[in-house]
Parts: sequence; structure tokens; C-alpha cells
Amino acid sequence: ISVTQGWAWSGGDALARYTRLELTQDISLRPRDKLQLAFSAEDQSRFDAGINDSTSLTWQAAWAHKSGNGDALQLLLGARDTASDGPAKAHDAQFTSVSYSFRKPVAGARIGLSLGYEARQYDMPLYTPDPRSDHKATFEITAFLPKFEYFGFAPEVGFTAEQSRSNVSLYKSEDYGLSLSFR
Repeated sequence: ISVTQGWAWSGGDALARYTRLELTQDISLRPRDKLQLAFSAEDQSRFDAGINDSTSLTWQAAWAHKSGNGDALQLLLGARDTASDGPAKAHDAQFTSVSYSFRKPVAGARIGLSLGYEARQYDMPLYTPDPRSDHKATFEITAFLPKFEYFGFAPEVGFTAEQSRSNVSLYKSEDYGLSLSFR
């Protein structure tokens, strides 16, 4: 169980205040299999436009498996319901992802792969006569570089590709990103 309260900022100004409650339960199925069930509820109060205040409920289940050689596989399924008077906020979403991490390094790097998909159906029309419907696909590859460890931290580089399709052309996009982090 965790409770988080915080603020979101944009351009140096307070944008929103939020409170989130998260409940998580891990269940061991077998020595190499684990199921995680999670639920969260979040209330967000916006300072810029009260119509965009929202309450979100999210459910998800993740199954994780470690193979005999140490590789790790994870499958995740989830759903979210966001209630709001704002037509750009109120929506239902279903999401899924599959992730695979190789334990054995490839050219000195530990590789991780991830594919994700999310479908959103908005409750009210905003720019068109019909409510908005979005579909987002994401691919990510990461390379953890343990040989470059320094003072207990090692770099991880990543590449992400994301494609969003929508019945409202304003929300169609393709994004590509490179990241560098330390863990």
C-alpha cells in the first residue's frame, strides 16, 4: 500500500495537485513465476481549468517468469477509467505489454526488449462529431553496460519508437527517442 501526494508544474507555474493510492499484491505461483495484481486510484485537481479535474481508477495484472538461463519474460494487462468533465481528459483505456530481458550479455551489454499497446476511447467529442479513439504502439530496446560501472553506477542506453493513431488527425504522431540513464 502506498499513498502519494504531489504537484505538477508547467512553465514554472503550479498546474495540478494530485493524490494517489496504490495497492499491490505479489503472488508466487512457482519458484520462477510471479503474478502481481495492482490497483490505483488518483484524484487530480487542476489549477488552470477546473473542467479538467479528474479521477482515474487503474487495474493491472503482470505475470513474470525467469527461465532456467536467467532470462526474464513479463506480460502485463491493464485497464484505466478516467472520469472528468473535460472532453480531452475523460476516457477508458486498455493496455498490454510484453518485455524480455536477456541475462547473458551480448557484446558486453545486457539487452532488454519491450512492446506495448494502448487503446483509448474518449467519452465526449471535442474537435469532431464523434468521440476520439486513439491507438498507441510502443517499442523499446535498452542496453545496460555493466563494464562501465563507476562508483556503483553503470550506464544504460535506450531507443524508443512510438506511433499513435487517432480518428482525430491532431493526435496522430510518431515519436523516436534516445535515452541515457545510470543505475
